[in-house]
Amino acid sequence: IRMNVTTLDVETSYHRKYDDTVSSPFEGDILVSVGYKVNDKPCEYLCFNHNHQKPTKDAKQILQKVLDETGLLVGHNLKFDYNWLASCRFTYNERMYDTMIIEYTFAKGLKRGFSLADSCKRRGLDLKATDLIDPYLKKKISYEDIPWEVVEEYGKQDVEITYQLACAQLNKINLKFEEVCKGFSPQ
Repeated sequence: IRMNVTTLDVETSYHRKYDDTVSSPFEGDILVSVGYKVNDKPCEYLCFNHNHQKPTKDAKQILQKVLDETGLLVGHNLKFDYNWLASCRFTYNERMYDTMIIEYTFAKGLKRGFSLADSCKRRGLDLKATDLIDPYLKKKISYEDIPWEVVEEYGKQDVEITYQLACAQLNKINLKFEEVCKGFSPQ
């Protein structure tokens, strides 16, 4: 059993379609960066496609090796991140833990916000650093054109707060990551 727990977040380009923001590998958008944290180690950050930063050397091989050694992939709205990984030909076939789905389950049908910021606020965690990125997004500047230092700092903070959220959720139900990696039987 692979025991590494990897918390991951991707940043992508996006475009406007019918007044909605869309990010799709099937409509010409690109993978800009991926941040990840293995177990409780510091976050690592990889550049794939940015207009003002060279791609990280061997980024695809580095990330695939991390995924190959991962037994539990953690993310917020993980279907988005996983779709991007699969579309970029990364492979991962182990367990996944989506903090957004867990928040939805905890809500028991109540109408609540399930964004990362809303979920963190509910759990008393530091909010994600939207103040770093919001000025660019309001001007409709996509991630590949936002200054790299801002993208990297924002991305690392997203990974860290997602990890903290997952820990808080597991604590609420008296579980540990190791138990989720191995599988568990509710009593």
